[in-house]
Amino acid sequence: MVEWAKCVRVSMMKLKNKFNITVSSILSTTLLFLPLVSSCQSQQDNSVDSGNTESTESPVATENASNLPEKNYNGEEFNFLGTGGSKHSGYYETKDIYAESSSGDILNDAIYDRNRAIEERFNVKIKLAKSDEIIQDVTKMVNANDCPYDGIFGFQFDLYTLAAQGYLTDLNTVEYIDLKQAWWDKNSLSSFRLQGKNYFVTGDISTLDDACTRLTLFNKKIIRDYDLESPYELVNDNKWTFDKFAEMTRQISVDVNGDSKMEAGDLFGCIGEGGLPNILFTALGGNYIKAENNTYTVTITSEANMEKVAKIFDLLMDTSCIPNTNTWKDLGGYKSTYTYGRALFAEDKFLFHFGCPLVFDELRNMDSDFGIVPPPKYDSEQERYYCYVDVQAPMLALTVCTPDFEKSGIILEAMAAESKKTVTPAYNEIVLKRKHSRDSESAAMLDIIAESREYCLIEVTDWGGIAPISKIKYNRLSNVSISDYAGNIEKTEADIKHDMKIFESLK
Repeated sequence: MVEWAKCVRVSMMKLKNKFNITVSSILSTTLLFLPLVSSCQSQQDNSVDSGNTESTESPVATENASNLPEKNYNGEEFNFLGTGGSKHSGYYETKDIYAESSSGDILNDAIYDRNRAIEERFNVKIKLAKSDEIIQDVTKMVNANDCPYDGIFGFQFDLYTLAAQGYLTDLNTVEYIDLKQAWWDKNSLSSFRLQGKNYFVTGDISTLDDACTRLTLFNKKIIRDYDLESPYELVNDNKWTFDKFAEMTRQISVDVNGDSKMEAGDLFGCIGEGGLPNILFTALGGNYIKAENNTYTVTITSEANMEKVAKIFDLLMDTSCIPNTNTWKDLGGYKSTYTYGRALFAEDKFLFHFGCPLVFDELRNMDSDFGIVPPPKYDSEQERYYCYVDVQAPMLALTVCTPDFEKSGIILEAMAAESKKTVTPAYNEIVLKRKHSRDSESAAMLDIIAESREYCLIEVTDWGGIAPISKIKYNRLSNVSISDYAGNIEKTEADIKHDMKIFESLK
């Protein structure tokens, strides 16, 4: 049955040359603007179709997936293909699936111990290869019906492209992978459910979903120097809102060198890098589309969404307190505006920075203390926080020519369950709370953030070209209005209809 389904998918896609061109075009556009686009759909509006992952955790959930069959694979290799380090400055390289040996590093050793536990339980040997061209490599494998890999980790937009080409397997159909279990991220499942199918997922098996979650860093020294309210207290009192964030940001604008120009090296309220519109739009519960019962509706031009966009850009255009670092020419010797901005944050030049744990190492030598809170709510009536996850965060998938689906299902489920007991605690409790964050309040905030992750389907697909508009306008230092989206809505609806027919036809 699996072979038949694979052949149908591959044959169908070979006949759809026009669609392949469209996918390539979409991918090129997405790569061009990532990570600068603004296109998230909030979890509150993401009640997609009722696939078999909609229910609560499985009643057979156990700490170590003991419901799995006992298998002896006689020392066979279990091979992963993961993301390489040459793209996106190497930040999103797959490093959390394999460890060569125990080294004394807490996270490395947790990964190593997890793998050893699985290897001993099932008599397998876990291996990892890496690729900077996941799409090309998987395409060649499937077309040749020769895939040596038992699991694939790829960027979300790469996996979406491969899924739309019929090259990935619906994980709901893989025996022994139980997506209702607590070790699979329910937010990623609901965000990327396509006609009832899930082609890629994340969860405890990977730490990069945590590492790529955007949060708000604040400089404690600047808070004290300017007698500002504590963001911790604002969160605890349910007063950490966008208006409060904007108010505090606007209070910090100092021409340090007295040259009557606000530029790098002066004191600002917040780093205004290109991805900020997206992070804030997500935080405020904004959505470009609403998904319900296999149907996607374009919602960006709703009154509520446009009001959020207007509030965001009203602040972003105030370059006296929140400079657009993408326009900076002199990067002080740093490789990008992002690393330069973080270096300046470490030198007490910014009050706020919407960073992620992935780059916390760049702040380890910061003399002043920093705190961590979630991005602000729209208002105090918003039920919870929404924390954007970088679209480059790799996720797990299986190709349609996976060598042994039963074997992959058993080992991946066991790895995910074991990770929940060992790797995730090591990452969250030790690496984040003790190694990087500098106070007990930050540790509590990280628990809130972990429950608030949001993934962006339309950012991955770029349906209708809606996604990049806010980024483009931000770089032009102008505002965004409904008219900016008017010409894209019809194209977005057509792209959605086209893609949903594809996913509906896939077995």
